[in-house]
Amino acid sequence: MAVKKHMISSWGDTVDLELVSLQQKTILLVTIASMWRSRSDIGKLQYRDIILKYNDQDLPIYVIMIVRFPKEINTKIPKVGALENLELCPVYTLYQLCKRTRHLSKGLPEYHPLFLANILQTKVNKVHSVFPVTITNWIK
Repeated sequence: MAVKKHMISSWGDTVDLELVSLQQKTILLVTIASMWRSRSDIGKLQYRDIILKYNDQDLPIYVIMIVRFPKEINTKIPKVGALENLELCPVYTLYQLCKRTRHLSKGLPEYHPLFLANILQTKVNKVHSVFPVTITNWIK
């Protein structure tokens, strides 16, 4: 765990990360915080199923994430709280990712997965959802 923490910290400030690195950081932190399977749970997490709750300063204090079709029988709905260290906080990183990719997901179906491929493309119609196996490979 210390190795992953050091690796994440070495990427730099969350607000300064390029979208690809921000997305990979978000995947890693959310996977660790939720203890979900990368392929069957994180890979199927939908943009519409991220519910961020904010404080008076409009900073996220916790997130509720819903996986509608987990590998197990029951729907998963964890509530993950924010950490003081924003650079290691899955809630803050997820907030930054949602904020910075909102415009990219406009042409996608309402039920599209949260994580996107081709996010550096200049044409929005080139962006599409990442396959769950890709997320697993990024975590390795």
